Amino acid sequence: MPNAETLPVAGHRIEYLDHLRVIATMAVVLLHISIQGWGDVDVQSGPWMVYNVWNGLVRWCVPVFVMISGALFLNPKKKVSVYRLWTRNIPRILSAFLFWSVIYALYHLATRSGWTGHTFAMAVLTGNYHMWFLFLIVGLYLVTPLMRKIAADRGMLNYFLVLSLLFGFLIPTLRHQVIPFSVALSESDTIHALLKDYDSMRIYLPLGYTGYFALGWYLYKRNLTPGERIIIYAMGVAGFLLTITGTAVLSRNLAKANSAWYEYVSVNVLLESMAVFVLVRYSSRYWKEKVRNLLSAMADKTFGIYLFHLLLVEFLADVIGLKSTLFTPVLSVPLLAALSFTVSYFAAKGLKRLGRFSRYIL
Repeated sequence: MPNAETLPVAGHRIEYLDHLRVIATMAVVLLHISIQGWGDVDVQSGPWMVYNVWNGLVRWCVPVFVMISGALFLNPKKKVSVYRLWTRNIPRILSAFLFWSVIYALYHLATRSGWTGHTFAMAVLTGNYHMWFLFLIVGLYLVTPLMRKIAADRGMLNYFLVLSLLFGFLIPTLRHQVIPFSVALSESDTIHALLKDYDSMRIYLPLGYTGYFALGWYLYKRNLTPGERIIIYAMGVAGFLLTITGTAVLSRNLAKANSAWYEYVSVNVLLESMAVFVLVRYSSRYWKEKVRNLLSAMADKTFGIYLFHLLLVEFLADVIGLKSTLFTPVLSVPLLAALSFTVSYFAAKGLKRLGRFSRYIL
């Protein structure tokens, strides 16, 4: 998570997790820039395919945030009590949500027409669309004490990961990305009967992001052999290709942009996320010292960047008219993403100087 406390091992920050946090934040900003044209451009056009490639290359961003949190919060050597979660972690997330939801609501009130008091109140309660992630954080905090029990037992952890793979990724991928768009399968009475039986099972615990949460701890504590890493990287490449080509084929067949292959809890995005996590873990130590130090220095600003950046992106688009559709997305997406990330970083850095108050909004 962008805001997850470091919970250092042996009194030291875990450098590659800091690097991952910053890189994932960059990916989130790039994702939100590339979305600007993805839904508006003709899906048969070259520019749309460029937007699709940018999107597909960064779908791992949110899962990696969750994996970072799992690596930190599921460490049995660290004290993460129910009391601490309810008196420190959860209140800080809720206070940050309230502050930023008011900020975004005020901005939209000033820039959009037709807003009423009810519209404003609902905007404050629900937050801007990217703030769904804060609800996800709270949900993971709530189950952290239970997940720590599972993570502490190797056999139980492996069992939970198998359940998550089956019920959290494989079946949802079949249901939402394969079956609905396959004539033979979608019209099969047998498939519908099996899905009805599956729904009756009501299996919830290993669903959603708890699988990523557990996987982050698993990949953090396990030393992978070079051969295992190569396999994970190969699966990651396959995940990227599935995400990009699956979205292109499906969208062009439907004659409109379709995000089924972008789902975070899909096998293809799972493969992407594992590959990125492992790649940074085993390669970042070899990066230039200046690069490592810069990323480490940015790590504690990532939550602020995440919360602030869409305010800037929307301002640039709505007020100045600067968006990724102005010129070729090959250049516009990375350039606007770099600009948005940089400005948001300095904004977060400035807010950090508010002292004690900043702890409740960043």
